[in-house]
Amino acid sequence: SVVTLSPSAQPGSVFVGWDGACSGTGACTVTMDTAKSVQARFNLANELTVAVQTSGGATGAVNSSPAGISCSDAAGGANCAEVYTVNTVVTLTAVAGSATSIFAGWGGTCSGTTPSCAVTIDAAKSVTAYFAPANSLTVNKVGTGSGTVNSSPAGINCGADCAATYATNTQVTLTATAQPGSTFAGWSGACSGTSTCTVTISSSSPTLVTATFTQNPTYPLTVFTTGLGTGKITSNPTGISCNNCKEASPATADFVENTVVTLTATPDVDKVFVKWSGACTGTAPTCDVTMDIAKTVRAEFSLPYQVNVTVGGNGSVSSNPAGINGCTTNPETDPAKCSSGFNNGTLVTLTATPDSGYVFTDWQGTCSGQVSQTSPICRISVF
Repeated sequence: SVVTLSPSAQPGSVFVGWDGACSGTGACTVTMDTAKSVQARFNLANELTVAVQTSGGATGAVNSSPAGISCSDAAGGANCAEVYTVNTVVTLTAVAGSATSIFAGWGGTCSGTTPSCAVTIDAAKSVTAYFAPANSLTVNKVGTGSGTVNSSPAGINCGADCAATYATNTQVTLTATAQPGSTFAGWSGACSGTSTCTVTISSSSPTLVTATFTQNPTYPLTVFTTGLGTGKITSNPTGISCNNCKEASPATADFVENTVVTLTATPDVDKVFVKWSGACTGTAPTCDVTMDIAKTVRAEFSLPYQVNVTVGGNGSVSSNPAGINGCTTNPETDPAKCSSGFNNGTLVTLTATPDSGYVFTDWQGTCSGQVSQTSPICRISVF
């Protein structure tokens, strides 16, 4: 005979489920092929039951907050159900039972793979926690350089977290990223080469992968100041800090290969920046240097007002105060001899000295009209 049992709670009570030959919360149908026993559970209407079971072929446990459920395969079903007041929020937390077990997900009232699940007790609830066989994946980072290794699915963020546990037969892809100044040199262990590394988690043994990072070579950048003026040279990235450092004691710093270093020239008060030379050129106060070899840069600073002299014929010109010193018809041999800066308000006296057998004839430019073959002197007020 097929016997159908239908539960009917009295006012103030609620049917919460069957035990024995029936389960669940619906009608119970029993085929009488042997002696059968069925238990119908009724709670007071303001109390409902949360029932939990574990499944999946690996060990694990589920605990609750508020306390009451502490369910594991080792417990044999004990403490896998608890009665809570209606509308209580019960948080269930799944915990793998060993290093070779992993929480794989929820079933029933809960879903997803996050190990915590919040259940609002507005009806009788049934939850299944699945645990799967698992093994560990560990990444070692070696070498003189630095970098990170990340995984998909998530778990490895190395960096800080260089080991994770995954369900067996899971395919995990590792990606290595070198930090600035370093190069990823390759994988060893379970992977090889320099592209991404994909491993399948073994059921028999942990998986070990090594990522090697090497440091890029560095090159020195040397800077110093020239000219009658004074000033500073600084760098970005930091490293160079030259405060009127001259060629005899330059500022030097090492930078990683292919680093772009921005140098900034800042004149002191009442001084001016003139130009760069060496690995930098131009008159802009900043200059970019790509460090692919060792390099030297000079920054010329001047007094704020410039006097430039050009000589025609056989002779030389010098100044008082000093600055222009023996300027001749070939200034390109030493440009500094024919150009100098002077502070505002300085009275500069230029003296023309003819070579032997020659005479001074005249001045042109600012000194035009100041002509004397016996006293070839020009006075200029700088402003």
